[in-house]
Amino acid sequence: MLAGGSLWFVDWGNARLYALNPANGAPRTGFPISIDTTPHFAAPSAALGLVLIGTNRGVSAYAGPSGPPAHALAAPRSVHAQAGRQRALVSWTAPSNPPGAPVTGYMVTPFIGATAQARHTFRSTATKQTITGLGKNKKYTFRVAALDRQGTGPLSSASNAVVIKP
Repeated sequence: MLAGGSLWFVDWGNARLYALNPANGAPRTGFPISIDTTPHFAAPSAALGLVLIGTNRGVSAYAGPSGPPAHALAAPRSVHAQAGRQRALVSWTAPSNPPGAPVTGYMVTPFIGATAQARHTFRSTATKQTITGLGKNKKYTFRVAALDRQGTGPLSSASNAVVIKP
């Protein structure tokens, strides 16, 4: 179960509650913790900021890390741009993502200096796209974010700078 920014699960055989970082699978600080014996296949649920577990003695409530869930998508890497006539060919290396967070597309954002320009969204898993409509003789860098069914992941580092050809 994903709640409070953690992936929660019960090891019913050892009566332990785990809270994992969904981005990397690492246990959260202070976890796992011992809990009362649970029935076979016990699953946690969440309500009112608590994690609830049905045990052999009743329902136990535990407070856990708060905040929004961490996004499972990682940022694309090794972004490279090649200038063309009022366009640029931008390529990158796909991010490494945990199972269950498949990339469904990419968003490429051109920058002039530190100012973001209009984003270009591609509903494709291709790691090379042509960005059109760029200003002649202007210097651009590009940052890329992966998309999945939950939303948009973090932006990559900036690409190399290119000057668009007239």
